[in-house]
Amino acid sequence: MKPDAENSATKDRRKAAPLARALDQSEDVQVKVEEAADDLSTVNNTLKQDPAMTGAQRREVKQALAKSAEIEVKVQECADDLETVNETLTEELEERADLEHQLSRSRTALSASRAQEKQSRHDALHDGVTGLSNMTLFKDRL
Repeated sequence: MKPDAENSATKDRRKAAPLARALDQSEDVQVKVEEAADDLSTVNNTLKQDPAMTGAQRREVKQALAKSAEIEVKVQECADDLETVNETLTEELEERADLEHQLSRSRTALSASRAQEKQSRHDALHDGVTGLSNMTLFKDRL
């Protein structure tokens, strides 16, 4: 492979690397958000079941539970949104990898085509047995 092609392939990989890092970070955030949603749910269930509360405490706990339930819903929505983002990033990474593979094959085919063209040009302008210039090349150079 030519140095230019190698540099281009390296640049392509570097461009995809930030997307891969973003996907990894997004997946980490998604796990944390899902854990937070589970923790909120556990706390809410525990508070609902505490029989030792007085009437005033129950009212405060009910208000806190209502607020916590709203937060739990928002956190779960964020987790769902992150899952969508992760799927989109994964698709983008797969598409880029496919394009890089196609580009690599195209570069290889182009290189082979150029080599064949060079060989064909040589064959057309030189004798097949001796390898010496033929009349066509001779006349062209005059």
